[in-house]
Amino acid sequence: MKSHAHELGTIYVPGPNDSLKGVTDLANRSQWWAMDTETTGLNHYAADFRVKIVQMGTVDEAWILNPMYPRHLAMIRKMAETGPETWFHNMIFDLIGLEVSLGCDFDLMAARAKDTDICSRLLDPRPPQKGGTGHKLEQLMPHYLGTASKKDTKRALWDAWGRGNKVKIGDVFRDVPVDLPEYEVYAGQDVFGTARLARKIHPMIQKRPELRRLSAVEHPLSIRIASMQRIGMPFDKRWATKGERHFDKLRDDAEKQLVEKWGVKQSGQWAHASAASLKDIFSSLGVTFTKRTKPSKTYPEGQLSLDKEVLKEFAQSKGEVGELARDVLAAKRNKHYGDYVRGMRDKLGTDGRIHPNVRPMQAATARMSVSDPPVQQLPRDDVWIRGCLLADEGEVVLTSDFAQIEFRVGAAASRDPVMTRKIINGEDLHAVTATALFGPNFNKGQRQASKPIGFGRLYMGGAPGIRQQMIESDTTGYVPPLKDIKTATNAFDREYRTYVRWAKKLIADTGKAHGHLTTLTGRPLIVHKDYAAPNYAVQSAARDVFAAGITAVHKAGLGDKLRLVVHDEVVLSVTRAEAREVQREVDRAMSATLRGIPITTESHIGSRRWQKK
Repeated sequence: MKSHAHELGTIYVPGPNDSLKGVTDLANRSQWWAMDTETTGLNHYAADFRVKIVQMGTVDEAWILNPMYPRHLAMIRKMAETGPETWFHNMIFDLIGLEVSLGCDFDLMAARAKDTDICSRLLDPRPPQKGGTGHKLEQLMPHYLGTASKKDTKRALWDAWGRGNKVKIGDVFRDVPVDLPEYEVYAGQDVFGTARLARKIHPMIQKRPELRRLSAVEHPLSIRIASMQRIGMPFDKRWATKGERHFDKLRDDAEKQLVEKWGVKQSGQWAHASAASLKDIFSSLGVTFTKRTKPSKTYPEGQLSLDKEVLKEFAQSKGEVGELARDVLAAKRNKHYGDYVRGMRDKLGTDGRIHPNVRPMQAATARMSVSDPPVQQLPRDDVWIRGCLLADEGEVVLTSDFAQIEFRVGAAASRDPVMTRKIINGEDLHAVTATALFGPNFNKGQRQASKPIGFGRLYMGGAPGIRQQMIESDTTGYVPPLKDIKTATNAFDREYRTYVRWAKKLIADTGKAHGHLTTLTGRPLIVHKDYAAPNYAVQSAARDVFAAGITAVHKAGLGDKLRLVVHDEVVLSVTRAEAREVQREVDRAMSATLRGIPITTESHIGSRRWQKK
C-alpha cells in the first residue's frame, strides 16, 4: 500500500485489492472524522462531472479511496451513509457530488454531516477584503491552525502537473491523474485541515449560546436549500433560443446604428466597447469629460471615463448627445441580456434543468447568494430571460415574496411610530420620497423610480452614494439630479425621525464596539465600516426572517415544491388544482410577527413559465 508522510499526518493510498480494515478501525476510534471529494468540475449535473477520489480520516491519518475500484466504492458508501458524524468543508458540494456521481443516499449522509464552512462563517462572516478570516480552507488553516499546508500542497500540485504540462489553471483538477503523488497529498491534507478545523472551532461555537443556537439553525437550513438545488428547474431551450435571437438582433441593430449613423470606429468586436472612438464623437458633440478612471502605471492620472455612470448622465441629455448615449446603452444592455440566457444554457444539466448553487450564508451579513446561474441577477422586467425557466410538466409557478421586509425589520428594530403605523394600516412607505420628487400626484412609474432612494436612506446612504447606486443598477431608469435626491432623503429623515435616530446611534455604538453588533434576530456581525451598520443590521435580520420562512415551508410539508430562492422570494412548482391551497399554506407558513410588526407575503399564481407578475 502506498503512503505519504505529511507535516500534519500520514496519507494512505490503498490499491484495488488492499485491505480497507484500517479505514473502519480509524473511524471507530476517532472523534473528529472528516471527508472530502476531488471532482472533475463544479457543475454536478454536467455530462462530464464525476467524483475522482474520496478522502476520509481524522486529524493525523487520511485514506484516499478511488471509486473506480468496487471495494473502495463500497467503503465510500458505507462511511458516507452509516459512518460516524462527519465533518466536511462546504458539505453540500460534497454530498451532492457523492449522490450524483456515486449513488450515495443524500438523506443518510445529511443526517450525520457537519460543516466547518458554516462554523467559520458564524465566527467571522467577513471575507478577507473586509478584514475577516475568509472561509476557504487555505485561508482558515493559517488563521486557526497555524499552517499554510493547503497553499503549499496546491502550489506543489501546480508545479508537478499544471505548469509542466501547460494545463490551464481551471483544467488542472479535471485532467490531473488520480495517482499523481502531489494530487494525493493535496487531497489528503484537506482531511487533516477539516478535522483539525472542526476540533478547533466547533468548541468555540458551543461556548457561545448565540452561535450554538445559530449553528442548530444553519446546518438543517443548508440541507433544505440543497434539497431544492438537487431538484432544479426545467429550462426551455426553444424559448431560450428565441430569446437569444431577440436580444442579439436588438444588440446588432444598436451596433449598426453606432457604426453607420454615428461613425464609431470599432477597436475590437463591439462598437459599444470602442471607448476611444466614442469619446472622440462625444467630444465633437460638445461634451466635456470630467470623470477619470483610476490611475495606473500606463496612465498615472487616469483616462477620461466613459463608464456606465457617465453614459447614464449623457443619456438624460436632449439632442444628439442623449441619442448616442442611449444607443450605446441599448447595445450594452441587449448584449448583457443575451449573455444571461447563454449563461443559463451553459449551466444546464443533463436532466434538462438548471440547478443553481445557493450559498445560504455567503455575504458578510449572512445574506444568501445564488450562482451558476446567478438567478438573483436576472432582470425581472423581461420575460425572455426569466421565462426560460419553467414549472414542472403540467404545473404552474407559484411565487411568494416578503412585502417590504427591509422596512418592516427597520420598524421593528427602531420602533419608529410613523413607520409602524404605516405598515399596520397598509399605507405607502415610499410615498414620502415619491412626493418629494414628483409631488403628491405621483404615478406608479414615479413611485417605482423613487423606491431606490427610500431603500438607500433606510441604510443611511447619502445622496451621492444613492445616486451612484441608481446609475450602476441595470433596472434603474430615471436617475434624478443630486439636489432632488437630497430633497427626498431630507423628507425621509423628517418622516421617520425615530428610525434615523436609531440608525445614527447604531453607527456610533458599532464604532465604539470596534465594528461588532448583534442584530434583532440575535446574529453577531462584524461591520467593516461603521457607517454600514444599519445596512448590516437590517439586511441580516431580513435574511434570518426569510430563512425562518423557508424552514416553515418545509415543516408545512411543502419543501419538495420549492425550486428557487431569489432575494426575499420563494419560487415553487405546483399543480393548478392545488395552487390555491398551497398559496394559502405558503403565505401562512412565511408570515410572522417581529416585535409587533407583521411580516407578510405577497404571493402570485402564474403560468408554467416564470415571468413578471
